[in-house]
Amino acid sequence: MNGSVKVYAITEFGLGARGSSEGIVDFQTAQLMMGADIVRINDKTYRVKYREVTEGGKINFYSEEIIRKSFSELKLCEIE
Repeated sequence: MNGSVKVYAITEFGLGARGSSEGIVDFQTAQLMMGADIVRINDKTYRVKYREVTEGGKINFYSEEIIRKSFSELKLCEIE
């Protein structure tokens, strides 16, 4: 299966408010992201709490944004 998939990182900020970041990735990358605990969307890194695939084929990653200068600063213990 080929093509592109819309992915969203949805983060919660306080009571009922939401923030989101949108990206488009190829199908193979989307498959890898579905099994990941940490994803990058629009140059931001997120720790995934849970995932949802909608009827329209987009993927929502409900997550916490990880504030870091770069992805390489994540320690192995933070990923496990």
